[in-house]
Amino acid sequence: LINATNAQNFDLISAEKNAILINNFEFFKDEINENSDEKNYYINADFEFTLHKNLEEALHRGINLNFVAEFTLQKPRKFWFDKHILQKKHSLQLSYHPIQREYRLNSYETELFGLSQNFNNLFDALRVIKRLRHWQIISANDANYLQNGKRYYANFSIYLDNSKLPKPFQISIIGDKTWQLSSDIKKWEFTYKIIQKLYIREL
Repeated sequence: LINATNAQNFDLISAEKNAILINNFEFFKDEINENSDEKNYYINADFEFTLHKNLEEALHRGINLNFVAEFTLQKPRKFWFDKHILQKKHSLQLSYHPIQREYRLNSYETELFGLSQNFNNLFDALRVIKRLRHWQIISANDANYLQNGKRYYANFSIYLDNSKLPKPFQISIIGDKTWQLSSDIKKWEFTYKIIQKLYIREL
């Protein structure tokens, strides 16, 4: 288990850079069936950020905001670039519907949030985005690519994905720092052990 309590190097981007802060971060193996051959790993995290008035105004004008949590796993190599093992993304799209006067979150990951959730106010919608729970980032099938006793590098971040914005709007916000909303990249190293504990060292 890796968490913010025992982390010695938890560097985050300063608030002046319109950052998403990562709090209470946990990377853990499924503890429900510890002695099983099933090898499932999860992430819990809390995020803190303020939605700039420019983003809120765009949202109310019909521009959807797409938040993406991203996890990547690499295997270190001595004489070449680290080998890419897998990448997982968890996306939440925030939209506003003026006729119903409600905010909506859409996700393709039905096991986490269902297809959509509706909210009467922006505060409640953002509260869901800011709380990631039990996100499976290494499944039993993914574990087939991992080797017992080997070290791996993991990276985690969350950001506002502007590539999903309408093309003309993407051009109009070039250079606008209020739309550059992202977290620092959280990095850690772990040794993969079958039916054993994770040994983790902060990078």
